[in-house]
Amino acid sequence: GHLDTMRHFTRSLRRAGLEVDYSRGFHPKPRIEATPPLPLGTAGLGELFDVVLVDPPGEAAIAQRLARALPPDLEVRRVQRLEAGDAKIAKAIAAADYLVGVEIDRETAERAVADLLAAERIMVDRSRKGREEHVDVRPFVSGAEVLAEWPDDPRIAAEPGRIPLRIVLH
Repeated sequence: GHLDTMRHFTRSLRRAGLEVDYSRGFHPKPRIEATPPLPLGTAGLGELFDVVLVDPPGEAAIAQRLARALPPDLEVRRVQRLEAGDAKIAKAIAAADYLVGVEIDRETAERAVADLLAAERIMVDRSRKGREEHVDVRPFVSGAEVLAEWPDDPRIAAEPGRIPLRIVLH
């Protein structure tokens, strides 16, 4: 879960000897920002973090120290220093790329994806703060496709009997 990942990441920074800067004010908080939480039950393959460090070493040293301190199921893929004026995560992320296993035949999946992409509007009813809303979610779908096979990636477990569907959402 998101909170567990944040807790592991924060503790790993401490174990790595990387001092995180804190906000100023009455209740100082570590200056760490993460990508928006994933839906419950969704595994992430590339979560991003903005971290403000006090006297940070070089990118390679940060990656090396953090890699040694992280739990075995978390890994550092890249460290990139942001310059003043660079967009933070909340502003830099434009979309999320999902891989979903659907339990239908390929022809039905392909027809559903074609219908989804051809639709001008996709209305969804949702309840927020006790109020019912009708929302058009079509503008948030930027792409979808039925994949020929599951990606050859050791981090992704193929789901036998399910068709792999990739969908990109804003």
